[in-house]
Amino acid sequence: MRARYLGIWAWRLLAVAALLLGVAAAPARAATDVTYVAATGHYVRGVFRDFWDKNGGLMNFGFPLTEEYIDPATSRVFQYFERARFERAQADSNTVELGLIGREIAGSRAYTTSAPIQATKQRRYFAETKHIVQYGFKETWETRGGLKVFGYPISDEVDELLGDGQIHTVQYYERARFEYWPNLPAGQRVLLSLLGRQLAPKDLLAPLVPNAPPSGPIVVKPPAPPSLVRPLLPPSKNARVSPQAGQPGQLFLFSATGFQPGEKVGVWINSANGSMIGASFQVTADSTGAIGGDQLSFLTDKTAPLGVWSFVGQGVASGRQAIGYFLLIGGAIGRLPPPQPGIPANVDARVDPGAGPAGTIFFFDAFGLKPGEEVALTVVASDGAKIDAGYTVKADEKGSIGYAGLYYVTDPGFPLGLWHFEAKGKESGKLSIAYFVLTP
Repeated sequence: MRARYLGIWAWRLLAVAALLLGVAAAPARAATDVTYVAATGHYVRGVFRDFWDKNGGLMNFGFPLTEEYIDPATSRVFQYFERARFERAQADSNTVELGLIGREIAGSRAYTTSAPIQATKQRRYFAETKHIVQYGFKETWETRGGLKVFGYPISDEVDELLGDGQIHTVQYYERARFEYWPNLPAGQRVLLSLLGRQLAPKDLLAPLVPNAPPSGPIVVKPPAPPSLVRPLLPPSKNARVSPQAGQPGQLFLFSATGFQPGEKVGVWINSANGSMIGASFQVTADSTGAIGGDQLSFLTDKTAPLGVWSFVGQGVASGRQAIGYFLLIGGAIGRLPPPQPGIPANVDARVDPGAGPAGTIFFFDAFGLKPGEEVALTVVASDGAKIDAGYTVKADEKGSIGYAGLYYVTDPGFPLGLWHFEAKGKESGKLSIAYFVLTP
């Protein structure tokens, strides 16, 4: 119900806009005036406030969500509103541009284009992008700002599931997304999506106090570069666990060395929650003082706690101890979603899940590599930025790296759209690629 609430609330706000902002009743103001918007606790000033006034105000752009700030990625001055992002090239510029947030939300999705049609009162074809705008969407586009405010259409009408749990007809434009809500009164059924709310930096949303505006655009520090994360396990001692990482229900095999030949060895498991799981038997070290092979295994339960576990073997006569560590991860590789339109096919690799919003943890596997070779790891963002892991892993005996439990953590502010994970064999040159999408 969240999107329905927000959509209807946006229309209710129109009725009280004059009271909150003084938009309709106030006399003409100088472009240098600073206005405090109590509804969200942010200031609108200068050329941004002047542009807001002259190009549809609350109905087209909504309330301000941030102050003016210098975007660390582009060095441009940004200010987010509920439905738009205002931009200018530098602090002293008088030219206001609207951010292409419709394209950013659409990401790398590929939309079917349309053949040209004859223009009518109800329908219009845009040769620039090969899409058709029609009926209520056409009327809204033409009467509320057209190309200057919304940009060209970048999709035809499509059906999407919105936050109210219902399928709605929507259409993407370079700077906006239109939604059709048939339950609203006639003339009010086309809403502009609150795309600014999806993209505005969360750390700039906090309201400011009245009568204390910042002296100018806020300087935002660039975020720390994201990293490809490998779960860090303590180094095993005279022991090996295969695989090193898995999900609850996984079977793990153990081997260890360093015991006296022929001595009895007690074995047990330490769980991630601190409990100990003892074996009902002892094993006998072979002539080299080793145990394991196919005779030592542990099947984790589906409800087993996540985290770092360890296998321990201790010689009864010698007291020598071997410890092997392994990791249980939730949501690991193995439950892949169906392919999504516009996403390239993976090449000898996989990612789980295939798509998700900021905060999603993406897990990776790659195969087809040369057994035992070092494998370099890279994540490539939708804007082309490359995030190198800073370490390598070795392909196992089957040429796979799934045992390593590789994952990547996303955060708010990361660019939306199509990302991919690369695993490249240093000896073979084999490149395995898995694609995933960071969604709003």
